[in-house]
Amino acid sequence: MSGGGSVEGRMHLFEGLDSAKVEPIFPAWARHDEDYHPSRDRDAFLSRSLLRVMAILFSLRAQGRRTSRVPALAALLLLFGWILFVVLVQTPAFLFAATTVALVVLAVFSGRVIRHILGGALAAALFSLLLVLPAFFLSAGGGRALLLPWKSFLTMAGVMMLAESLMWHDVTRALARLHVPETVIFLLDTTLRALYMLGEEAGRLLLALKLRSIGRNHQKSRAMGGVLGSLYLQAGRLSQATYEAMRCRGFVGTYGDCKPLARKQEARSSRFPMPPPLGEVPRRGGEGSDVSKESNRSSKDMLTFTDVCFAYNATPSLRHATFTIHRGETVAILGPNGAGKSTLLSLLNGIQFPETGRYLFEGTEITAGKMREHRYSKWFHQRVGYVWQDPGAMLFCPTVEEELAFGPRQMGMTEAQVQERVEGALACFGISHLRARAPYTLSGGEKKRVAMASILTVNPAVWMFDEPTANLDDDGIEGFHAFLRSLRSAGKTIVFSTHDEALARAFATKILRVQKDHTVTAEENDVAP
Repeated sequence: MSGGGSVEGRMHLFEGLDSAKVEPIFPAWARHDEDYHPSRDRDAFLSRSLLRVMAILFSLRAQGRRTSRVPALAALLLLFGWILFVVLVQTPAFLFAATTVALVVLAVFSGRVIRHILGGALAAALFSLLLVLPAFFLSAGGGRALLLPWKSFLTMAGVMMLAESLMWHDVTRALARLHVPETVIFLLDTTLRALYMLGEEAGRLLLALKLRSIGRNHQKSRAMGGVLGSLYLQAGRLSQATYEAMRCRGFVGTYGDCKPLARKQEARSSRFPMPPPLGEVPRRGGEGSDVSKESNRSSKDMLTFTDVCFAYNATPSLRHATFTIHRGETVAILGPNGAGKSTLLSLLNGIQFPETGRYLFEGTEITAGKMREHRYSKWFHQRVGYVWQDPGAMLFCPTVEEELAFGPRQMGMTEAQVQERVEGALACFGISHLRARAPYTLSGGEKKRVAMASILTVNPAVWMFDEPTANLDDDGIEGFHAFLRSLRSAGKTIVFSTHDEALARAFATKILRVQKDHTVTAEENDVAP
């Protein structure tokens, strides 16, 4: 830990404080226990509704952690056949037989799951009953209409039993084997990811509302409106983050093959060993070779900012930044919160663009127009890999294995090459046991490793990290240090933002300091190779 972050380094903050000056800050009424006797909760219905919504959200979270019980393709075909039978049958005798079969199958589940499935099926039946009641009373043959609630019960029971038995990514793989279009599968996967992440956010907000709803509160309904508003804004941010993540991973308009990769014997199991040597990136149809001629790889200068300025909604975020990052350098970006470190990384990665000044990457100016050139944009994002501060925002595939395969497939590699990259990255980061997990169900440290592995599979020349050690434990930080040393020994150019002065001093050959006034100063740093 740096001296500024140690206890000794922070003691000067407390020197000379007068207790008499501090005491009035703490209000007198907060020095005594409350004698509180809550009255009857007149918002009990709303409170119970919050608990039910939270239970549903936690159930969705658990779905991403269990394993499938049955073969997905067989189960999916069986469900299609079940629904077709229920829809076409017109006699109560066959429906009685179908109900008996459903109850027998339901008996293999646990009591909690049985209650959950029966509750959902009965709710669907009740809703259907409300729809057909007018037909029952007004039509001479209205009795047949009562078969609809029965069919709704059986259909919903079948769907919910399938949902309890299969992982979602197994369902989408089965759909791929049935030749469902890739775009449909991608939309389904993305929708589930969005629902999961919004559900997680809603769960946090609703839990906070529940913990602070300690009595009668006329504003509780308004607070619920605030929860919905926050979720709406979060949905917009999530969509934007997914779009930017796909751009940074070289998305070319096809989601990629959804079939699982063949499994290989694990060669290594350590957490962050030296990454395997990766060769030059193969080009799709030679199109990368034409684009690469625009760059000057023989030049020592890799990234150059000349008098770059940028603002958010007329509020300056970066002012007159001028610096050069040389090939093979390790550069640390330091500065206080809000100074513009993340903005600087966003500009370096071609996500945003200078309002004034110039940004050159290997001699080519990076502008919005340049990045709209499809082939150059793909080439640029292969050369520059970006690991975000929130790694969950950049993971969008249904499983870890497919997350790592996404980039190589976009680059046009053969399945054998894709498999080699995926297996190497899984072994490098010690995440082989996570290969079948949905990325959005992982812990923060696991997401960070998966995010770095997804960038490793495309083998960029430049690695950029936004607060790479944030939310990591001691083992995770030590593992990142080892990976950083591996990248340096491989001759990669590295740029990372951090608040850790000691980390910057230990690894960086150059330090960029973003000041509170959003200017940038550069200083050389002597560091052992």
